[in-house]
Amino acid sequence: MNTKQNTHQELIRDYTDFPVQIVQWSDPDPWDIPKHSHEYDELLFFFNGCENRIHRIGDSWSKIKTNAVHFIPAQCSHLLNRTNHSDGFTIAFDRCFLETQIDIPVKLLPIYTKPIEYFHDLNPLAMNAINTLYQLVRKELNQNEGELSQALYFYYVSAILTEMTKGIRNYLEEAPVNQLYKDKAMEFKNYIEINISTFNHCHINEVAKFLYISTQHLNFICHQVYGMSAKKMIDMERIKLAKKLLKKDQCNMKDISDKMGYNSISAVSRFFKTNTGLSPTQFILEQ
Repeated sequence: MNTKQNTHQELIRDYTDFPVQIVQWSDPDPWDIPKHSHEYDELLFFFNGCENRIHRIGDSWSKIKTNAVHFIPAQCSHLLNRTNHSDGFTIAFDRCFLETQIDIPVKLLPIYTKPIEYFHDLNPLAMNAINTLYQLVRKELNQNEGELSQALYFYYVSAILTEMTKGIRNYLEEAPVNQLYKDKAMEFKNYIEINISTFNHCHINEVAKFLYISTQHLNFICHQVYGMSAKKMIDMERIKLAKKLLKKDQCNMKDISDKMGYNSISAVSRFFKTNTGLSPTQFILEQ
C-alpha cells in the first residue's frame, strides 16, 4: 500500500484511496490558502508559527503560534494566512479511521470535546515528542521509497495523536495564570458588566464565541484567574447589580426584574434568595 507523503493539492486527489495521510509542508503546497473546506478532518501541527498571521476556522480565528495544533472538522470552512517561515505538518483523516484503526477512543480525544475547540497550545516538550515521531515516519518513508506497511503507518499516526492528547491536557492542567489569561478574564468580566441585564437570555456559549474561545476554555480561564466558573461569575455580577438596585429607593421590584432581564418579579426573587439566602424584602430590611 502506498503511503507516500503528499502535498496539499495531491492529498485532495488521493485522499479517497487511504483513510489517513501525513502531509509534509513543502513546495508547491501554498502558504496562503484561500477559504475552502474538506470532506475529511485535518490537524495542523505548527513547530514554528508566524504570529503576525492568522488562521480562521468557521467563525473563530487565532494567531498562528509556535507549538500549536489547529483542528479543522470536515465540512468546516477555513482560510490560512501563513508564511513560508512557518514549519510543521498536517494529518488528514476520516473520522471512521480513528474509530476503527487506532487504540485511542474517539471520545477521549480533546479535539472532539464539545463545544469543539479549534486551537490548542502545547508545551515545547510535547511538541518535541510529536516532531520526533514525525521525523521518524519521514525517515521510514524516504528509506522505503515512499511506502510503509499499513500497520506501521497507523502506529505512527496513533503515537502522534497520543502525544497530542497528553500535550493538550498537560498544557491546560499545568498552565500558569499568565497575563494572557488575566487579559481574557478581564475582557470577560468587562463584557458581563456591560451586558449584565441580558444574561437571563444569553447562553454562555454565545459569550465564549464573542471572546473567540470555547466554553470549556472560558471556564478554565475563569477558574485559573478567579477560582470559579464563568456561570458563577455571571451570577455574582447579577447579584451585585440586584443589591445595587435594591438600595435605590426609586427602584421597585418590577424595575429590578426588567433591568436584570427577568420576565417576572417572582423569578428574580427566587434567583436572589438562592444566591444570598435572603429574599429581596429581607435584604432591604437589613440595610
